[in-house]
Amino acid sequence: MERATLLLLIIVLQTGLLTACTPREVTGKENDFISVTEASVGCWSSYANNDTEVHILNLEIQNFDQKVVLLDLMTTKQTVLILNASVTTNLYILTADPKVQIYRNPSQIKFFPGEPLGIKDLPSDISDLLKWAKQEFGGVTSFTVLRDPVNISFTGGRDKNGDSECVPNSSFYPEKFLEFTFENKVLQRFCSYQASIKKVHIINVLDSANTRQIDLQILKEGYEVLLRGPVGTVWNVRGAYKTLSNNNISMYVESAWFLFPPSDPNLTDTYEEIVGVAKKRLDSSSIASYSEIGAGSGTHIRILLGKTETTSPTTTVKTTSAATKNTNDQRKSLLMQLYSSPDYCCPIDPTEKVWSDKRIYAEVTSVQLGVVSMKVSVYKCSVRAKVSWNVDRRIPYQNESCPSYICPINKTRISFSLHEIPNLPEVNLELECFTKLCSEQHCAEGGSVKTSLEVRKSCSQSKLCYEFELSAVLGIAFGGFLIGVLLIGALWFIKTHTGYSSGLDVGSTHLSGCPCSLVKRQPVPTNTLPSENSSANPSIGSTQSTPTSSMA
Repeated sequence: MERATLLLLIIVLQTGLLTACTPREVTGKENDFISVTEASVGCWSSYANNDTEVHILNLEIQNFDQKVVLLDLMTTKQTVLILNASVTTNLYILTADPKVQIYRNPSQIKFFPGEPLGIKDLPSDISDLLKWAKQEFGGVTSFTVLRDPVNISFTGGRDKNGDSECVPNSSFYPEKFLEFTFENKVLQRFCSYQASIKKVHIINVLDSANTRQIDLQILKEGYEVLLRGPVGTVWNVRGAYKTLSNNNISMYVESAWFLFPPSDPNLTDTYEEIVGVAKKRLDSSSIASYSEIGAGSGTHIRILLGKTETTSPTTTVKTTSAATKNTNDQRKSLLMQLYSSPDYCCPIDPTEKVWSDKRIYAEVTSVQLGVVSMKVSVYKCSVRAKVSWNVDRRIPYQNESCPSYICPINKTRISFSLHEIPNLPEVNLELECFTKLCSEQHCAEGGSVKTSLEVRKSCSQSKLCYEFELSAVLGIAFGGFLIGVLLIGALWFIKTHTGYSSGLDVGSTHLSGCPCSLVKRQPVPTNTLPSENSSANPSIGSTQSTPTSSMA
């Protein structure tokens, strides 16, 4: 039996790589292990003119189906913001500080709703635009080129340790003073196996991607990685312990860069082949994570592997100062409140556990300051449990009716149920809903709003489930004990007061509680007395016997 169990364990370990991690569709540009940032042309300097910063955003719009770009300036202070675009672009602006001055070319940038001040005929060429800004304001704090942005959250700030002059370069990451999301989908599929013994991670850039240069920074020690990309891709790697790839790898070792040729030049982008190579070459029965990057990525990207809450690149953006963080918390542009009833009278506390088969009602509000309100609507919701799930799970929902005097155009209501998600665990879920902001003519991405939800697994409809508190269980146990004591006392009372004590003894020929069942009956003589109706028994040799009335 022990040998069979050991053999089964070996088989499971050998096949665990193919069964333990099944890739699933994901959205966004980060997962539990990696985050992807697209490099852009830009620069960041220490320049400021009397505490007034000068920033330039150059928008390269290639997706002509996108109607509006959302620009959030809620946390921006005393800034001159110069906007330029490759094609005519509609901007929906959230601003709260009147000291933010916006300059743009009216033939390229359209504001809606409303037309803020600062209309200028700006040069369209990048070099001419930088020269104009330097002549007009004395210098440039930052210059950033963004490709097909959907949402831009601009915080501002200057590089206090940087140069005083802003000189653009092609490997620039502007995350320290602005955040942005793209229309393009970067990550395609992802999965992880948290029980993996070895720290083997796979990053697969599909052949359909335009990426040709990747800056990979591994933030944790001991990671073994398999890096796969299109032909001609170069990986610039920092912090790797052991690396395999079908591309050239430039690795930073002891303050110097070394170029390594491909170890597996013919490796395709199919999941099964990549997993097989990782299993064989890295001597691993399982992988820690598999990340797939698709066609939505740019030609030059940066990947952070092994990211944590404290090392996430977005942390430096959101925590530039305590004052900025507090201001950002107070000015959230989207709010979501959960309710337990369709009349929206009973809010659900984040620490309150909700049955998984109960319908949940949500109210989403768009807080729009400084501009005319726009209609908010929800177009997608998903839930995520980092403890047991590796990806977001999309949940169906339905819109709930709400009268206009309760729900103005910046408020909407939906409802959903979690019972449609199979194998739902009892964990803390993160609910995220994505919104759109619309006017009569245009719609823009309104961003996403998140909230936490404690889930309690409901009983199956085919079975009856009863749940008892600890006090109830102890009470039942104590009650059973008392009943047992009373029954034993009753039996003892019967034994001592009825006089049939011998019947309760256990002897060699008696069973307890059944004193007569094994008593051997004495045979009855077959010869009858002459005076007892001898004519009724003519057969002298008869063996018939009758019970006597004096049986003891």
